Amino acid sequence: MNYQYVRSFIEVARCLSFTNAGKVMGLTQAAVSRQIRLLEEDLNIQLLIRSPQKVVLTPKGVAYFTLWNRFEKELEIEFGKKKKSLINLGAIEGIVNNWLIDRIQNLLNEKKYNFNIMIARTGDMVKMLEEGRLDGVISNNKIENGYLTSRKILKEEKVLISAHKITLPGTEREKLKMIQNQTWIFYASTDYLCQRKHSHQKYIQVNSFSAIMKLVECGAGIAIVPKHCLSSGYKFYTTSWSLSGTDIYFTTLNYHKLPIEISLLLEVM
Repeated sequence: MNYQYVRSFIEVARCLSFTNAGKVMGLTQAAVSRQIRLLEEDLNIQLLIRSPQKVVLTPKGVAYFTLWNRFEKELEIEFGKKKKSLINLGAIEGIVNNWLIDRIQNLLNEKKYNFNIMIARTGDMVKMLEEGRLDGVISNNKIENGYLTSRKILKEEKVLISAHKITLPGTEREKLKMIQNQTWIFYASTDYLCQRKHSHQKYIQVNSFSAIMKLVECGAGIAIVPKHCLSSGYKFYTTSWSLSGTDIYFTTLNYHKLPIEISLLLEVM
């Protein structure tokens, strides 16, 4: 197997473009395409689906790219190759807006690190992590498999937010009965209130925590949100809502030894 062919494939997988990969490697688009075809012939598998609009990795291509990406990272760790300065992070919205930035402030100020921070759905971010396009994902999903591992970094605390002060009774059933005449505002179908709404319950579903807070502030309804999602500057009441809650995890590739930048991130979280 020619390692040059592998390098061409890795760059195309990262860029999802033959043209851009060629620029990185100093090759023409045709040369990159030919090298990958030769690699596919050597392996007897199709790694890419080519079309005039875009390049798509096949499932085998994703697996092959992931293995080589992990291998290169392990080489960097074991043999002291200069570490890349770009840290690619994915995180759910509330974590980025109201928790993550404060935690990584010192790293943000260090000149040797650049950050690319993405807000997206957990499933999409995990896929990008597996493909080597993210270095870590912060979400409420704990993942343990051959490729990925998760570390708990935060325990969620839920609060009821409302435009007017609400004094809640003791039991969960009594609490839900007290607020049933209010409009319930929630982020997703998996949220606590959505799971408990009855067929006649008035509700608003919006996948933005900032929008939820604005809706509550203007009196459109009430919401139960993680405390870490609350931003300063909004005028509403908060009341603790006792729930078993969920944990927040930092998920990375399952390294034998963590890269230094990942270790530094975990230290400040």
